[in-house]
Amino acid sequence: MDRIDVVLQSFRAVERRDRQGLLELEHADVEFQWPPSLPYGGTARRDESRSHPTEGRWTATWDPLQPTEAERRMDPRVVAANEDEVVVLWHQRAIDAAGNRLDEPVLGLYQVREGKLARAQMFYFDPVAVGEYLARAKRVADETLNERNAASRARIRAIGGHVSDEALSRPFEGPWTAGALFAHIAFWDRLVLERWSRCRETGRGVPEGLDEAMFDLVNDAALPQWVLVPPREAVEECQSASDELDAYIGSLDEGSISEVVAAGRIRLVDRSLHRNEHLDALDAALLSDSS
Repeated sequence: MDRIDVVLQSFRAVERRDRQGLLELEHADVEFQWPPSLPYGGTARRDESRSHPTEGRWTATWDPLQPTEAERRMDPRVVAANEDEVVVLWHQRAIDAAGNRLDEPVLGLYQVREGKLARAQMFYFDPVAVGEYLARAKRVADETLNERNAASRARIRAIGGHVSDEALSRPFEGPWTAGALFAHIAFWDRLVLERWSRCRETGRGVPEGLDEAMFDLVNDAALPQWVLVPPREAVEECQSASDELDAYIGSLDEGSISEVVAAGRIRLVDRSLHRNEHLDALDAALLSDSS
C-alpha cells in the first residue's frame, strides 16, 4: 500500500468510525496536531493502552454533531505528495441540535513512515469560525437531554395522531411505510433500553458499542416484519417505547451521561437524534402528499 492509499484509507476509517481499522493503519507512535484554539487543540499521541489519540476530546466534540453519514463525510482530496508526505484538502461537517450546520475546509499534512500513518497536522481555513460554531453548539446542547427527548416524543404523538391509517400504510420511501417507520423507531428505542438494562445487571458503566454495519443488517431483516405490524399499533408501540426509554434516561446520573458522550455514543441518551431524523423524513413526505 503506498503513502496516498494509507492516508485515504485512514479517512475512510474515520468516516466509518472504524476504530480498529484506523489503529491498524497507524504507526505505534502516531501524533496528531490540532489548532490550539479549538477544544481538542494541541498535540495528541497514542497512549500505552493503544487507545486512539483522538478519542476523548475530539470524539466528545464532534460525535454529537455528526449523527449521520452526511456529517461524517470528509470528501478528502489529495492536492500534493512527496516521498513520505501527503497534503489533503477535506471538510469538517457538523449539525447541532438546533439544525445549524458547519462545513469547514481543512488542509491536512500527513506523514507516512514504514507504511503507516505517523503524523497528521491539521490547518483549518477559519479556526475562529469553527470555535464560534462549537461554542454556539454547546449552548444549544446545554438544553437538557430530557427536554430534547420530550420534544421528540411530542412529535411522535403529533404526527402519529393526525396521520390517517391509510397514510400510515402507504409506501413513502422505497419499501418503507410510515407505519413501518414508527415500528422501526420503537424497535431501536427498545434495544437501547435493553442495552442499558443489561449494563445495570452486569455492573458495567455504559453499554458497549455496536458495529455500525449491524444496523443496516437488522433494518433490512426486520423491515418485512415492521411492514406487517398494524400501523396504528406501530404508532402506539412507538409512543410506549419512547416513554419507557426516556424515563430510564431521565434517571441516569450525570457521570453516566458524560461517559457516554465522551465515548462517542450520545445516541444512547439523546434519542431525539434518531427519532427526528426519521420524523423529519416523514413530515416531508406528508407535506409533499398534501401539496
